[in-house]
Amino acid sequence: MPLSSFCLHFRNLTRHIIQLDVRMDLVRCLSLLFTLLGWLAVSNAAVAQQAVIVGGGGDVTSSEVSIERNTRWIYHILAERYGDRISLAYTDGGNAQHDVYLSTPAEVATTEQWIHFAINDGELLESKSSEFLIDPRPAHRESVQALLSNTLSQFPAERVTLIYQGHGDLDEQDTNENVLRLWNHSSWSAREFSTFLDQYNQSSEFRFVFPQCYSGSFANVIFKNMEPANGLTEDTRCGFVSQLDFLTSEGCTPSVQEASYRDYSTYFFEALGGMQRTGEPLLESPDYDENGEVTMREAHLYTLRNALSLDFSRSTSEVYLEHWQDWFTRWLPSSISKFNDYYQAAQRIAEPFSTPVLQSEARSEAYATLSYKIGVMERAIGEQQDVLEEKKIELAQWIEENWPDIYSAYLSDGASPGLVDMSPSLKSGETDPLTREARTAIQKQLSLLNIISAYLELEQLIDAYLNLERQQAQLSKIEQMLNIARLQTLFSRFATESEKNEYRRLLACEELPL
Repeated sequence: MPLSSFCLHFRNLTRHIIQLDVRMDLVRCLSLLFTLLGWLAVSNAAVAQQAVIVGGGGDVTSSEVSIERNTRWIYHILAERYGDRISLAYTDGGNAQHDVYLSTPAEVATTEQWIHFAINDGELLESKSSEFLIDPRPAHRESVQALLSNTLSQFPAERVTLIYQGHGDLDEQDTNENVLRLWNHSSWSAREFSTFLDQYNQSSEFRFVFPQCYSGSFANVIFKNMEPANGLTEDTRCGFVSQLDFLTSEGCTPSVQEASYRDYSTYFFEALGGMQRTGEPLLESPDYDENGEVTMREAHLYTLRNALSLDFSRSTSEVYLEHWQDWFTRWLPSSISKFNDYYQAAQRIAEPFSTPVLQSEARSEAYATLSYKIGVMERAIGEQQDVLEEKKIELAQWIEENWPDIYSAYLSDGASPGLVDMSPSLKSGETDPLTREARTAIQKQLSLLNIISAYLELEQLIDAYLNLERQQAQLSKIEQMLNIARLQTLFSRFATESEKNEYRRLLACEELPL
């Protein structure tokens, strides 16, 4: 390793030592340093890697266009590093049938969509086939398991990274039974996934990125039988989850406006890709140790510091610390180094606020103020929904009275009002009653009722409401960051050597580049 690179790595390693305990004696510092240097040599050895990307929902009605666009974008980023060592599984495996749905902006929605909106209580949605430069494999449970087991079996000495893009479901009785929602309404629980790795991940270094709702439970696969008290598994596993095991996460939107995406993957992979997905410069450099290389942990820190979202994301090393804390450590005082990654993340999150929200009292006041504003916005949204509903009913009645043939032909059976075939239901020999004259009349009625402007106003109110909720979540994230910084300090004082070794093993795995 060149001397300049060694010095940069040395600075990074000593930074971790400072964060663990600024009062460590010299012998312990040197011991830890040489241990970490040993891991560094192993971690930076030329190790081949494989990547597996799995994307899509259970069917077309749960496969939003943002999932497709995320998957395609992430594949492009990985292709620059992995070449042909990437495997992709997505929805139906590249069949021509529609497997993606997306929203249509109100300004360009068709007459058929507005008819559907009015008489079927539908949404302004449409569907299409997914588009990839390669033909993906199917993303149902059996196919994904076969793909991953083959990858782990064929490349046992290589690092394997699994990236998921899709939905998750909650098991309220046991969150370790939370699932990935795979194609054709199949699923794979966190516990089943852990057992699967027990069987197939014999020697690989296995990393994962799970950005779905309720993903926090999947972080527990690092523990034997998913029980923190049992310690880490013999094989090395680490990764990143977007949300706590009982909360929904950002993302999975039918919107095609990528600049508005706030999901974990957007921030995480823009840090690894070197620019925002819109082509703009990053919000800050994620190369926090300035060694010229962005690791997965640094991408996670970038996300913690910059994501304006509702997510309370975690790395597996953070989850380890949170499970480690004993009851008495909750009440112990501890000083936090200003150089601590998580303290600095808290500072970064606090910057947009006009009050010193690093202090608990100011944070509580800001939270209460936002709660009040959220309440006001909820009432405004409710009122606007009532306004739009009245206009919708009025339009439906007008169509039924003036164009009964159109009303009956386009009336849905109610099975799936959100996303349906909007072609008319016609008997043999009948022609579509939606003539040019009818289209003109319906569009004129839309204008008279100001439905489009009412729809857009509701969208603006909902966006403002979400922005307030995200600001409030930032305050909770500050508390989360300060707590992890505090836990790091206490961990260095009270953890056993075995626990410290496990924690360092997780860090070494997370600090590898993509």
